[in-house]
Amino acid sequence: MYHRVAPKAPPFFESVIRPDIFERQIRFLKKHYNIASLEEIESAAFNDGGKDMVVITFDDGYRDNYIHAFPVLKRYDVPASVFLTTDYIDTNRLLWFDELAWILYRSWLVTDRNMLINDSATYEVALEFGLISGGRENTGRYTLCSLASLLKPLPQVQRDMFIKELAARYRVNIWPDDNSRVMLSWDEVRNMAVNGISFGSHTKTHPVLSAIPIADVREEIAGSKKIIEDKLQKAVTTFAYPFGKKDDYTEQVVTILNREGIKRACTTNRGTEKYPIESPLTLKRQGVATSPYLFF
Repeated sequence: MYHRVAPKAPPFFESVIRPDIFERQIRFLKKHYNIASLEEIESAAFNDGGKDMVVITFDDGYRDNYIHAFPVLKRYDVPASVFLTTDYIDTNRLLWFDELAWILYRSWLVTDRNMLINDSATYEVALEFGLISGGRENTGRYTLCSLASLLKPLPQVQRDMFIKELAARYRVNIWPDDNSRVMLSWDEVRNMAVNGISFGSHTKTHPVLSAIPIADVREEIAGSKKIIEDKLQKAVTTFAYPFGKKDDYTEQVVTILNREGIKRACTTNRGTEKYPIESPLTLKRQGVATSPYLFF
């Protein structure tokens, strides 16, 4: 499981692999494993040539997947599956956790993701939105990670309001110009799609599916799926859960995926799968760290 491939990691984003390391990893996987797309794992299992199988996935839909990862995948003729957060594709918006990191970075409040945000404005906004309680002594007890954890289960509207208010307090622009667009465009998606890359849904807005009303869950899944199908004129049968831990989805969510025609869904629960796959809608994955080595 990858997120970003870039020469330099953005502020506080640890799930970034340098392009040269990514190429070394792909070269290693190509030599030692049978690489299949998520849609093809059943047929590939019968033609594995004795090798274990690997599926390469990317979550969110970052533009650097196209700029840095796609040329490597194309060079080595390797398939991959990319899961798109569709409301952000072809826009200059940042995902909400990227916005939060950007605000804190640009306001020079923190230089490390675990550094305490010792500033009254952040505390005051969090207090106004009911994220925290207590007296002034709580100022400086929160980090980027802990603040993100407080925002994570909020409805999108409330979370967006908090981030916009925080940006206004620190006078930080959270809308980059097109030259610094972070997410993929639909033209880039289409180019990848005709060159061996498959696309699945990662919802519309990247919510915690277990924390929102079931009607919103349906819209997040079905709406994202339809957008991708309309753009690519191809059925979408794969999905990746936002955040993806066991507490981030429910059995109801899994049932909706099944009803919407999703055949394979990926979690971020660490592990591997054996064939035949017992739970195709809760597949485990291995995250790739910021290291030149692969961890399985």
